[in-house]
Amino acid sequence: MPQFSEKKKLILTMLVMNCEMNHLTENESLSYINQSFGKNISRRTYYYYKRAIFHNYEKSILEEYNNSRSEKVILHDLSKTSKGIVSMIMLKEKVSLIRKGFKLGFNLTKYDRVVIPHTHHFTDSDSQINLLLGRSKRLITEARSMR
Repeated sequence: MPQFSEKKKLILTMLVMNCEMNHLTENESLSYINQSFGKNISRRTYYYYKRAIFHNYEKSILEEYNNSRSEKVILHDLSKTSKGIVSMIMLKEKVSLIRKGFKLGFNLTKYDRVVIPHTHHFTDSDSQINLLLGRSKRLITEARSMR
């Protein structure tokens, strides 16, 4: 696997997060990353960064649990979690990543956009958040009506 500078690793992580948050397929993700990163990455590298993102999330949940035992935390396999919930989880991780970039002296927010392959429109976190909130409200309404 190629060796990247700390800055390039953060950029690549941000790009993989964008793919996850926008539910891109593997091919769409690799195409978007290769275009945005300016260098082709392998499928293996893509999955390495994807696993690292979920590992960091699980690690942060455990740290929060250890710092505040009043909350009950249930860890489960995120691959069985709804895409909307995974996207919301990614928002927290994305903020953490952007902060890390600022500490290292560069701004990752310019990578906080994704071209949706089917429409070729740019989107940003605000529109993603609004979309997720709308989906979440519908899911909650549906769940309540099933009771």
